Amino acid sequence: FIYPKLSLAISYNIFATLCVSLIISDYRHNLLPESITLSLILSGVVFSLSSANPTTLHDLIKGGVVSVVFALITSLPMLIFRKTSPMATGDFLFIAGIGVWIGENKLYQFGVLTVCFAVTTGVIMRSRTIPLGIALGLAAIICTLIPETILHY
Repeated sequence: FIYPKLSLAISYNIFATLCVSLIISDYRHNLLPESITLSLILSGVVFSLSSANPTTLHDLIKGGVVSVVFALITSLPMLIFRKTSPMATGDFLFIAGIGVWIGENKLYQFGVLTVCFAVTTGVIMRSRTIPLGIALGLAAIICTLIPETILHY
């Protein structure tokens, strides 16, 4: 009976380690390396195939796609009016990886937490550009700690 709990703990530790490494990289270099973000996506797909996964593969794939589509839609006005993208490719890959890991059910909570952390990061850093990876990583780690039973209202 301990094997599913142990494999779930190992999986979430891998997720948290990848998120923390992306947070540190974005803070220090304002860059989210593709090797780490793609590892996050791939490990999320592998996790979705494991027996320890509490959600379905369909939900996790849908979470990755919906999260990226939502990020593209929200960045569209700035792309149209300012002719620059507010997010880089690494941000989109990080969002996709998080969506694959947390699934569709937790995307709303993830979005709200990300906005709160992004505003807080902007206030603390006091710069025109903020490293979005910090807010994404912190929100993702917190969303994985929230049990599924809290999310059903």
